[in-house]
Amino acid sequence: MPATSATAPAPRPWACWPTWTWCPWATDDKGPALCALYAMRAVKEAGIPLKDGVRLILGCDEETGMSDMRHYASKVKMPDYGFSPDAEFPVINIEKGGVNMRLSKVTGGEGGADIPVYSLYAGERPNVVPAEATAVVGLGNVTLDALNDRLSAIVAKHEKFSLKAVAEGEGRAKITATGVNAHAAMPQRGVNAAGMLLIALKELGAGSESTRAAIAMLADAVGMEYTGASLGIACEDELSGALTCNLGILRYDSNELSALLDIRYPICGSEELMLGQAAKRVAPAGMSVCCASSHTPLHVPAESKIVRGLLKVYHDVTGLPAYTIAIGGGTYSRMMPNTVAFGVCFPGDMDVCHIADEYIDLEKLMLGVKIFAHAIAEIAGGQIED
Repeated sequence: MPATSATAPAPRPWACWPTWTWCPWATDDKGPALCALYAMRAVKEAGIPLKDGVRLILGCDEETGMSDMRHYASKVKMPDYGFSPDAEFPVINIEKGGVNMRLSKVTGGEGGADIPVYSLYAGERPNVVPAEATAVVGLGNVTLDALNDRLSAIVAKHEKFSLKAVAEGEGRAKITATGVNAHAAMPQRGVNAAGMLLIALKELGAGSESTRAAIAMLADAVGMEYTGASLGIACEDELSGALTCNLGILRYDSNELSALLDIRYPICGSEELMLGQAAKRVAPAGMSVCCASSHTPLHVPAESKIVRGLLKVYHDVTGLPAYTIAIGGGTYSRMMPNTVAFGVCFPGDMDVCHIADEYIDLEKLMLGVKIFAHAIAEIAGGQIED
């Protein structure tokens, strides 16, 4: 939006908007996009003069690589600063770094196994805690009832475990572990079915000698743990918190066993050090480690113009405490200079992103419009000093 030079009336640019209390607009991110659009319109219609130009950039690849923003940056000069309304208030100025780490081993088959493992399957995306994991195993001299008895004994030993085996063709059974989905940025909110299954298979002694060693290593080094401590990669700092580790995808096809981990690490972390530590940890089981993808942390200092300005505006409009936040998730902020995540969820609100019947409270949506309009007016208007 170009700057305007019209004389500004008493600035109440949000006054014309409705006051309904609820609307089934998505929180992530159709509602926030409308917030930004209406805030820009409100500032323009109020005739508030701006020193800096303002633009709204809409992307559609934020969840799957942000390639759209790389293309945009190759064609257009990027903004000097900004915010992404893709998270929560007050201001998120730190987004942890990320590594998708793959642990794998070619096992050579299941010959000689008492309980052969023919396949493992869990997860579709590394950034989700898998809620279900399955293993197809051979029964051998073990009956289905006996296998379920052994699984029941394992469940009795471990809190949150849910395991059951059913017949799967002649001489085979499918073991299903049932957990709870969660976002990989907050894996502690879920129950990892893949880790549960690995621990169960280890305690059953399932697999050939080679497979059994890899299963035991994954169960011990990763399992249902989300801190990375047993893998040797745990770290944390005061500004950005602790590393999180999610076992997101598990596969085995009677030949190669692989696990894909989604790791979110703090500012103090080092991708090279984590890969080296993990490789050292799993080497005794004959497993290899590689980086499938990665990105470095985002940190816009609290003293920067954009952070100071947004904190001031948030407090002025809401009267609530203003402070900076670090998160494990990622937004388009990391694709632009001096850009942070700002809104639209408020402290204490339930996080409904990515769940069934996602919605947004319209009263808070309109408060978001008001906050964004003030941010545009004050920061682009030059009221916040460099």
